[in-house]
Amino acid sequence: MIGMVKAAVILGAGTLLLGCDRSGYETAPVVLKHTAGKITCQLYTVDRVMWDHAINFPDAISKADADAVCFAEGERRLAEYKAAKKAAKG
Repeated sequence: MIGMVKAAVILGAGTLLLGCDRSGYETAPVVLKHTAGKITCQLYTVDRVMWDHAINFPDAISKADADAVCFAEGERRLAEYKAAKKAAKG
């Protein structure tokens, strides 16, 4: 019984996320320099770092690795945002 409830919750949450329109959270695409070449990232607002991904990358790097570079950039920006917010509070 508990397993069925967990499955229903997971399925419901997944359905909500799939139906979510991300375009309202997008920033302008960002081009990052990497040893393999330029990686173009689609980043989202700082509270949506988990959505950050590569939209263009060189053949010398895998999609997963390019996505990781973009995710790391999103994390860097989030840390920068939090530090600025903390400094503003004093």
